[in-house]
Amino acid sequence: MAVLTYFITRDHHTLANKPEFATPMDDPNGTEIYIDKMVCKKWSLSLRRAMQELVETVYPNVQMGFWHRSPDNRCVVTYKRGTKYAGKNTK
Repeated sequence: MAVLTYFITRDHHTLANKPEFATPMDDPNGTEIYIDKMVCKKWSLSLRRAMQELVETVYPNVQMGFWHRSPDNRCVVTYKRGTKYAGKNTK
């Protein structure tokens, strides 16, 4: 089980340096999912696949997923539709 907050967007770069609790508007037709916060007991491959399946079902336009890794705010690709592509640095 996990708790996840995210934004649907067309440009994840605009979310990289947003204030901690800012909530920008989602773009319902966006092509990217930006994972803002996630809390889970254990991040496993089965949990990742379940979340990917849910995103693909609920947001059919989403093609890529991103999050920013602390402490250097490095952008990481967590999801690319149609591939087993994860963990690639986009800087």
